[in-house]
Amino acid sequence: MRSTIPELGRRFVGRAEELRALRAVKHDLASGRGGIALIGGTAGIGKSRLLAEFLQTVDGGRAPLVVRTECLEYGGTTFGPIREIVAKVAASDGGRIDAAATASLERGSFFAAIEAIVREAARKRAIVVSIEDLHWADRSTLEFIAYWAAHIASTRVAAFVTYRDDELEMRPEANALLAGIARVGASRAIALRPLDDASIQQLLDGGPHARPAARLMHGVLERAGGNPFFAEELYKAALETNSGDALPQSISASILVRFRGLDEADRAVVARAAILGYRFDPQMLVDVFGFSPEAVALALHRARARLLVVEVAGARVRFRFRHALTHETIANETFEYEARPLHARIAETLSAGPDAAARIAEIAYHRYRARDAERAVPANEAAAEAALAIHAYADAATLYARALDLARTPLEESRFNGRMLAVLTLCGDHALALAYGERALALELERGAYAEASVTIRRIASRLASLGREAEAHGRLAAFASEHGASLAPADALLVTGWGLLLNLGGGAPRTWRERLRAHDAAALASSSGAWGLALLEVNADADLGDLAAWTDSVRRLRRLAERASAGERAMSLLQIAVTGAYAGADGAVVRAAIDEAGACFERYGLLSLGRYLATADALDRYLRGELAAARQAVGAALAEPGDLNHIANLAVFAPALGADLEDRELLALAAHEHVARSFWAEPVTHGAALLGTCLASRALAAGRDDEARRILERAVDGLETLLGAHLLLPFAARCVVSEQARARIAELVGGVDPGDPAGLATRAMVAATFATRERRPDAARLAFEAATRYERLGWPLLRARALALAGDDATARALEAACGLVRKAREAGDRHVDDACKAADAGLTGRERAVAAAVAAGLANREIAARLNLSVKTVEAHLSRIYGRLGLRSRVQLAGYVTGGEAASEADAAV
Repeated sequence: MRSTIPELGRRFVGRAEELRALRAVKHDLASGRGGIALIGGTAGIGKSRLLAEFLQTVDGGRAPLVVRTECLEYGGTTFGPIREIVAKVAASDGGRIDAAATASLERGSFFAAIEAIVREAARKRAIVVSIEDLHWADRSTLEFIAYWAAHIASTRVAAFVTYRDDELEMRPEANALLAGIARVGASRAIALRPLDDASIQQLLDGGPHARPAARLMHGVLERAGGNPFFAEELYKAALETNSGDALPQSISASILVRFRGLDEADRAVVARAAILGYRFDPQMLVDVFGFSPEAVALALHRARARLLVVEVAGARVRFRFRHALTHETIANETFEYEARPLHARIAETLSAGPDAAARIAEIAYHRYRARDAERAVPANEAAAEAALAIHAYADAATLYARALDLARTPLEESRFNGRMLAVLTLCGDHALALAYGERALALELERGAYAEASVTIRRIASRLASLGREAEAHGRLAAFASEHGASLAPADALLVTGWGLLLNLGGGAPRTWRERLRAHDAAALASSSGAWGLALLEVNADADLGDLAAWTDSVRRLRRLAERASAGERAMSLLQIAVTGAYAGADGAVVRAAIDEAGACFERYGLLSLGRYLATADALDRYLRGELAAARQAVGAALAEPGDLNHIANLAVFAPALGADLEDRELLALAAHEHVARSFWAEPVTHGAALLGTCLASRALAAGRDDEARRILERAVDGLETLLGAHLLLPFAARCVVSEQARARIAELVGGVDPGDPAGLATRAMVAATFATRERRPDAARLAFEAATRYERLGWPLLRARALALAGDDATARALEAACGLVRKAREAGDRHVDDACKAADAGLTGRERAVAAAVAAGLANREIAARLNLSVKTVEAHLSRIYGRLGLRSRVQLAGYVTGGEAASEADAAV
């Protein structure tokens, strides 16, 4: 079978700080100062990879001489690495050894002689030395490096040394020598720690065609423990076997060599310790298995010497295996038929102990490993509930998965699939949560539990949206409502039909849904189990319709219900208040209070998977308020969190506009995200997807693709259902669209603004002013000033500045933009590009003709235009002839005046 495994480990993933330290040594060498870098860490942590990749950057130009050597595990020549260094240095210098070095050798000053040889060679060419695996070095080699470290600063030599710090723990003398080297002024100690999950996932990411399912990737991350080598080997095994449980021989073999090096008695103790778990109490080996305390102490001492276990001192001395895979490998040495009764015995001992309540998770683990379903299922469910109580969501997921594995009835299976859906959502693993949700839904419908199924289908729709499958989410909700709506209570039916309000960032027929809500008995709905969800949807519907007074009432009601809701529901309530309030132009203090409260809630309850949405809401509010630097910082926080596709779409609604204001390429690049384009061009375009038109059109204009930008904006306008979220898009579209259909649709959208919708009224005034300006109507300035006044009341200074610029008050506009931190050069260029394209588009010019017209306005001669646009001079002349005919102009001066905003210049002007 042909492997689809990607080539791994080609980047400095997660090692930015360590890389800077290595570069500092290289920088010192370029300045004539030598140094030594000590790179330490456990086996597989990435020492050799980091050094090898770094040394590649040393090549090129007048590169130093790079000498690579290593210490061998099983013997080798005494002083071997140093002899190899001297031989290579001498060979690079024509095989000559300096007379002073020869004299030192004759006097027996061996260390001084070697140092002199390398020093002399470095006078002609800087030298970089790498010595791998210093933990295996003989004592003479270590002593020389200690001597060399004291003299290296005055030479043009840089040494990079790798070693396993855990191996040196068992060599006290070598460890002491290395500690002495690290204290020398020219030394830098670089300790490589385990990588976080995000870095490991980035390292492993080989693209969509070579990526295991989310459940397998989750297992890889959990078992690797931040070790890149382990992660890569587990990743390859997951791809090859489609199993997250495979233990690669490349890992297990090295562990078993050390384990089998123990004598039989010690192996028995360590094997039983592995049955106890990754962490274990040595007293349990005495109490449960009957080993003597002396035998346990000796066995653990020898196991520690072989790098199998580590002592963890605390209030109660315990041990753990050095790595989770060490524990797994040794535990697998005991056959299952032997292990199960051992686990049962451990569970009974723990259950009878005085601290049984505190050790509920351990008891649940051993009940599960004993495969005693009668006791294991309730034990793991209870342990999962305890984990949820302290917001340990990943632990709860593991415990629920064990309970599900041993579920005895369809009802238990249904319940635990639903719990996995909920808890994995809190963990941010949407794909895995979706898989459990689909199974839960099938089981609920099978037994006719329609109320439970209505909750599950809403959660499934939310997970689909998080995975970028919004159209499928809406389709699933509609299909469920059609097939099972008659079997639902009124509140549940309303929740299913209205849930799309949350998935679409506006739209979703909010007026129809709200009318249905108000047609039901309010008291009955308020007392239902779905009251919180209905209040959440009502907040969204009111904001969507621009009914700020109703939104304020809905927010009060939602806050009251959220006080009795779960931590996740409280957090979601605050998040929705913040987002809808920001877009609807609500009181800034209300929005900021919701953001701050949500932040405290997320931190308190460990809702990290929602943190990116909070940062996005914070960034949006700050951007609208003109706090550009703070908005950029919040966007950075949102991008730093591993995000789902729905999160990317939410950012793309406004972040590229922020990027344009700050000349920030990272934010502008969001417009190029595959999901953004795929969502926007999907059929039919949803309201949420339509909002992405702003960033896509901006990107097209920046690339000079004016026709594409106009086509994007016309499609976006056609997909909008309401004004929510469209306050950036509509004024932009009003400047660019040409078709009568698009203009009519814009007029229709702003024509139905609620009198209590301050953001909608401001947008309507800005759209009217933009159309009036394009049509050169005398009321254009008045309409622009009205828009500026409304934006001022909202506290949206950047949009106010644009309205003032449209009204001709450039001085105030510039002052406002400067106060916000806008990069004026970027904004002027962007505005000019849009305006030039729009003026030409209104005249019906083609894209090439508009480019020629813009070049004329920029002062370019025909030959220069031809060179820039890759045309012949005659073709440029032909384009100009057609442009003059369509616009009714007769000269380049008139054309420049038309494009740049003035009336067509007169013939007298042309003559001048």
